Amino acid sequence: LKDSEKANLIYRELSCIKILQGIRAQLGL
Repeated sequence: LKDSEKANLIYRELSCIKILQGIRAQLGL
């Protein structure tokens, strides 16, 4: 993978994690 592709994958993973954490916070888990 190119560095830019790696950065894209990492960014997307972090975004998913943030979204999941936000949902869990709203649910009070």
